[in-house]
This record gives sequence, C-alpha cells and structure tokens, in this order.
Amino acid sequence: MSHAVQLPADPASITLDWRLSSPWWDDTYDCWDIVPVVIEEQCERGETLNEIGEIHIASISPGRTQDIVGRLDRDGADVGGVAGTILTPGTDLLADDLNAALTRRTGRVLILNTVQLWDEWCGFGLGVRLAGAALRRLSGGARAVAFATAPADPAGWDPEDPEQAGRDITVARIDALAQGVGFEHYRNGVHILDLGAHSIDDILDRLGDPVSVRSGVQADEIA
Repeated sequence: MSHAVQLPADPASITLDWRLSSPWWDDTYDCWDIVPVVIEEQCERGETLNEIGEIHIASISPGRTQDIVGRLDRDGADVGGVAGTILTPGTDLLADDLNAALTRRTGRVLILNTVQLWDEWCGFGLGVRLAGAALRRLSGGARAVAFATAPADPAGWDPEDPEQAGRDITVARIDALAQGVGFEHYRNGVHILDLGAHSIDDILDRLGDPVSVRSGVQADEIA
C-alpha cells in the first residue's frame, strides 16, 4: 500500500555546530566534530537545540609530519585505515599513484570519517547533503576528499547473521552514490574526490534539495 514518509522538521532549520580538536604544537592535522542541530523551541531562556546526528572529518597535510596515522588513531579520530591507504608508510607522503592522479599539486586532504543521522532523520538523502555542506567549508585549497564506504572487517561483523545481511547492500548503495557525484574508487574500499576537478558546490547542486515527502517508498530505501 502506498504511504508517505516525511522529515521530522524543515531542513532549513538545521545548523551545524563545529568543534575543532588539534594539538596546539602541530598544525599538520585537524579533527572536526560537526553536530547537525535543529531549533526545537523558543522559550524565555532562549533556544533549545536538538542534536540529530554527527559528522567527523579529519584534515591532514601529507608529508609535513611523521606517523600521522598513529597520531590520528591516538586522538580517537578513527581514520587511520583511510590515511594508511592513501599515504606512503614511513614518509606520510601521498602514495605516488594518487599524488600523480590529483589535479592540484599541493594542499590538504580531507578524510570524511563518519556521517550518521538518528533514525527518524534517515532515508531522506539528508546525510550526504549535510556532509557536503561541511566539506564545502573545509575544501578551500584542499587537494582531495577521501572516505571508506565501510571497514573491511568491522568488529562483530558476521556475514552469516541475517540481521546484518543488509550491510553489503548498504555499502553498494553508498559506492554507487559516491561514484555518481564524482568520487573514484582508489583501493581497499577508499574513494577519492579530486577537488581540482570537482567542486563540492557542483556536487551539492547535482544532488538537489533533500526529499521531504516520498509516496510509496520506505524511508530506508531513499539514498
């Protein structure tokens, strides 16, 4: 039977709260915790903000420091797997083939680590747009964006468990969406967006506005 699904609130009411975490003595990497919030209500004490998810992005300067993978992992950024794939061990320079493929010769690399919305906000195509908005603010002068569709061997993953059977489908959808907006698979499940060839604004324009109502479609079926 046909039915409708709808966003809990107007997407225009969402703002992004930013928190920067970086060592005071090292300017070669930053870790951003970005929280999408909506204004829940107004009262005499001011606005009440309702968190609806979380986004984590790391910004690294390849070749300017040593053991960037270890530092990111120790800081809890959880992006060591991606960094370890795109960097050359021992030098922390970009891997030669990746370095040669990117249009811009210098600049930081952004690693999109986590994009998660709470259940009632999922299924409307909003997460990718919020992540894109965050990346747009960080992308000035950057060479590339990197992200992994999913851990190669996530803890607790059991391919025989029917409750987890949808993971491969989800990964395939993310992969298709990423390639549809300009990302290319590099290796080990890591995708790269060449910011010299594609702008975040172009990607957001291509995605259009988030879906507010879709008839006859389950929310979790919408990218």
